[in-house]
Amino acid sequence: MQDKNVYADEEINPLGPPPGWYKVLRGGGWSDVARRCRSASRRNPSPHKGVDGRHTHKGIYKWGVDFIVTDKNRKPYKDSGNDLDEHYCYNMPVTSPGDGVVYAVESFTPDNPVTKTNLDYSWGNYAIIQHNPSLFSILCHLGQQRVSVNTNDIIKKGEHIGHVGSSGLAPYPHLHVQFQSSGVAGASTVPVHFSDYLVKNKDYDEYVPLGMPEEKQVVSNLPADSHVRDAIGIELGHSNTYELRKNGKKYTEVWNCDMDSLGILFIESSLYKDRLFFLQSERSISFCQYAGRKDSGLYMLSLALDKIPYYADRRLQWQKHIPYFQTVTGVKSFLWETVLPYVKRDYILATHTFKAVGSRFVLTSDLVAGKKLLAKRSILFDHGLAELKYKTKDKVISLEKID
Repeated sequence: MQDKNVYADEEINPLGPPPGWYKVLRGGGWSDVARRCRSASRRNPSPHKGVDGRHTHKGIYKWGVDFIVTDKNRKPYKDSGNDLDEHYCYNMPVTSPGDGVVYAVESFTPDNPVTKTNLDYSWGNYAIIQHNPSLFSILCHLGQQRVSVNTNDIIKKGEHIGHVGSSGLAPYPHLHVQFQSSGVAGASTVPVHFSDYLVKNKDYDEYVPLGMPEEKQVVSNLPADSHVRDAIGIELGHSNTYELRKNGKKYTEVWNCDMDSLGILFIESSLYKDRLFFLQSERSISFCQYAGRKDSGLYMLSLALDKIPYYADRRLQWQKHIPYFQTVTGVKSFLWETVLPYVKRDYILATHTFKAVGSRFVLTSDLVAGKKLLAKRSILFDHGLAELKYKTKDKVISLEKID
């Protein structure tokens, strides 16, 4: 029962705790709620059927997702697979994809024997959750009398809903999840995006801040590590002083984490009162907008980096495309606007890695245009940003915390 995967039949969404790997069989659309997906053991979840599948999840149901669980060889069951209990997905816990109110429940449809289906009650046992007036989620094919919530229950994201079964139009145990604009089972699906998940590749695990899983991918929730969050150390009320070195000169730069009148968090640099606005979740910190000049150490942090996960690993990697002009300063920035219409590729690809080095964490970034390496950046986190170095062919910019 170790190193099992989870397959999703057509798009992706939540499976119960704790975190595990899931496989996307036919693509899928993820949402912020998707990061609540869990597996009951250390298996790799994967969408078995994804968005706009080849045979099912077509038309008004194209944004539905099915999950199954497989072992490391992508097999969804042990032994012969003739019994429901032999399927890794069967009886796994299912949790709520988000806060809401339980809108409808069905729990008395029998589970089907393997390879059999119930066309009279195609949705099987399910729970429908209303997240807002026009957004509902439905989690289907749950086990008979294995739904643990009732209509009108108030539920929080991650709370237990029931267990995976094989009811309705389910020839084998799997979880079907879809989002829709009404509370009727079988209503038209709506597209969603999932945030903060991992895609397992042969040599690395790709962090996806926001995306739509593709068919056959093996995916997982992003683990949340409090040690990483503490090391990053960007929290309301925190203040740090740095020595900024660039162009042969030294500057003192103070960062203060504060909140504006609208409740939006930001870091402010003392150099030019530049601000980097950010949001925090349980799994990552998001840099929403940078407002100010491109001359501060704060800008060097924000460059090509819209999210930092509260998770670090030697296999972790992710990428971001950024407009080329964001990396250009001074007169070059002005001149770039005149040549932009004639440039075929006006973006830079930033590749990030994030790993532990002892009790500290290092985030590295390579900025590449085409096949040319333009710059390298390394950021050391140790109870706040401790050191930043940005190197290009002809210059080095460094930022170091002053105790």
